Amino acid sequence: MKPGNRQEVEEIFHQALQHDPAEREAFVREACHGDSELHREVLSLMAHHDESAGFEPWAAAAAAQLIAAPASFHPG
Repeated sequence: MKPGNRQEVEEIFHQALQHDPAEREAFVREACHGDSELHREVLSLMAHHDESAGFEPWAAAAAAQLIAAPASFHPG
């Protein structure tokens, strides 16, 4: 990746997230202006983002259960 492209990848990625999921790939293609390396990097980032979108780490899930559960401690 060319120096300075990382910032451009991140900018396009964050802008793409503002679009409807069905429109994101077209937006990315247009935003990359024919730069295939940039396009590939942004799509890779989008794919990883989409894969992790409903993923909740086990620690966060366990903490949420503990917080939601009523206290089971009794005096004495």
